[in-house]
Amino acid sequence: MGVTPGQLIRDARARHGLSQERLARRAGTRQSAISRLERDELSPSVETLDLIMKAMGERLELSGRPLERDYDPLHRRAYA
Repeated sequence: MGVTPGQLIRDARARHGLSQERLARRAGTRQSAISRLERDELSPSVETLDLIMKAMGERLELSGRPLERDYDPLHRRAYA
C-alpha cells in the first residue's frame, strides 16, 4: 500500500519545519484537525488535501497505473 494522507501531510510539514498550529492557520483550520488528519483519524477529500499541501507550498499529484494482477471482472458489472 502507498503513503496515507496523514503520512503525506506529516512528512511535508516536517520538511517545511512547520508546527501543526502554524499549518492550521495557513490552511484556515484548527490544530486539532491537522492532528487528526496526520493520525489518519479523518480521511480528507482530495480538495482538502490539495488545500493543505498548497498551504505548505506543495502541489498534490495523483496518478493511476494498471493493477499488477488480473482485473476482477466482477467489479465491472456496474459499467456493463
